[in-house]
Order: sequence, then C-alpha cells, then structure tokens
Amino acid sequence: MTNEHLSPEVIAEFLRNNPNFLTEHADIFSEIRVPNPDGPGSLSLLEKQVSTLRDRLHSTQNNLYELGDIAVENQGINDTITDWCATLLAQKEEELIPAAIVTGLQDAFPELEVELLLWGFDQLEDYQLEENVEVQQYIKSLVAPYTGSDIHPGIAAWLSNPAGSIGIAPLYVNDIAIGALVFASQDAKHFYPDMGVFFLENLGYLASAAISRLAPSIMDEEVSITTQEDEQEQNSHNAEDDDYPELDPA
Repeated sequence: MTNEHLSPEVIAEFLRNNPNFLTEHADIFSEIRVPNPDGPGSLSLLEKQVSTLRDRLHSTQNNLYELGDIAVENQGINDTITDWCATLLAQKEEELIPAAIVTGLQDAFPELEVELLLWGFDQLEDYQLEENVEVQQYIKSLVAPYTGSDIHPGIAAWLSNPAGSIGIAPLYVNDIAIGALVFASQDAKHFYPDMGVFFLENLGYLASAAISRLAPSIMDEEVSITTQEDEQEQNSHNAEDDDYPELDPA
C-alpha cells in the first residue's frame, strides 16, 4: 500500500465510515498520541479528551460566575430604582420632582452623568430646553431610546463633561413629547447601537409619569380634545336622528 493510499483524508474517511473501529481495537486507541497543546510532549487521545472537557468546564464555571455577578449588580440597581420610584411617589412638592428624578438616577448610576431636558415648563429654568428647537426636533424624531456614540451637538453642549457614548430616553405625556432623560458615559463602548433598551425605556416611562404632574396644560389639552370629539360624535348622532320623519300619534 502506497503513502498516497494512506493519506490523512483516506484515514479520516475510513474512521468516519467505521465508527466501531476504535472500539474493536481499543489497544490502538490507547496507543495513539497527539501533541500536548499546553506544553512539550504528547498526550493519549483519552488524556486529550479529558483535557478538553476540563477546559470547557472551567469556561462554563467562569460564565456562571459572571452571570452571578451580573445578577447581583442588577438586583442592586433594581432595589435602587424601586427606592427612586417610591421617592417620586412620595414627593408632595411638584416643583421638586425633576431634581428628585435626576438625583435618584445619579445615585443609581454613579459612573454616568444623568441629565433631564424639558420644554414647555416655564417654571423649571434649570431643565429648560425651550430655545433649542433643533434639539427638540431631534428628540421628537426618536421612535425608541437611542444608544450610541453619535452625540447630537446640542445635547453634548448640555453635558458637564465630554461623553464617549450616550443613552437617550424620550419623554412623553399623552403622546406629546416633553423632553428626554440623558445618560452619558465617558466610555465610548458603554452605550452602543442595537443594545437592549428595555430598562432605559422603562426609566423614560416612569420619569414621564412623574413629570405629568407638572403638565396640567397638556392634561387639560387632552381632556379638551376628548370632549370635543365626544361632542362631535353626539352631534353626528343627533343629525342622523333628524333624518327620520316624526310620527304623529294616531
């Protein structure tokens, strides 16, 4: 038999087609040795398989430890956010709600800069974005929270420190845009496109609900629109009733 007939491809194909070969020739299995990937010398196939399984076990254990650390961290954040929500609910002075929003979130995420941008609230000068129409239009254009390193110049100018990446949760009251929650990180990879935004979106919902207490004009506008629609519907029904002839009593 020539070397061509004993090429690696031929041997590999033979073993694939004869899965019982090594079982029937166990002595050969124990004698075959392969290079040791961790140092000089060689290993038997059995030793190589045990080494591979050991490496996989270590990798799995490390992943479990990381998941455990993430779970503990997330539980801590969840507890902090729960306290934040309780503080907002207990806040009796409505004009202090924006400060409570920012302070609570800053405590929850000390590694980030937290900012609140609003418009339509003349009484909240520290958070007013009234004159920057360009930033307002940008925030209104967001159909979902934004995460990434492409930072709008108007928002970058609002931040106290240069940011490498940013997370923005737009705020709405009755489907009317009123501002945004901004989370800025110096790390360019902290916020990135296509990352999960469920948590960020929920923070936006909660902040919007708290700020709605400061937006009676928006609430009144919604009620006014609803009332007008109800009146129009009622008038339409009355007009339809007028189309029917009156029946004189016999």
